[in-house]
Amino acid sequence: MSDILGNIEVTIIEGRNFKSADWFGKNDPWCELTIDGKLKKKTAVKVNTNEPVWDETFSFPISPGQSNLSIKVYDKDFFSSDSLGALNIDLKQVFEKDMLHGWLGLTDKNPGELNLFLRWIPKKKLVEG
Repeated sequence: MSDILGNIEVTIIEGRNFKSADWFGKNDPWCELTIDGKLKKKTAVKVNTNEPVWDETFSFPISPGQSNLSIKVYDKDFFSSDSLGALNIDLKQVFEKDMLHGWLGLTDKNPGELNLFLRWIPKKKLVEG
């Protein structure tokens, strides 16, 4: 456990302007979060909306060398999920300022955005409680 530098808390507050992936109706969006391709976590699926509100918080332990948060947004379908877009965050900017908050745009074809709040909690603060 001594190689843990601290925790990143990621709150996915909401999304907006998601382009519908289906021919009819709205999306059933959900998010997949990974740190450097590992430590995968998922939000709940929000049914029939292109403006989802999640307000879900996830905590990831951070070890030396881990520096990338990837968030992929999908539209849940009966048999599979279609990609709505993704974004990558260099965690170094969170480490330096202890937090990051705001709307970030998805890459790919989707004009959608996610409203995020990221907080860095160094190991020292974790121990102090």
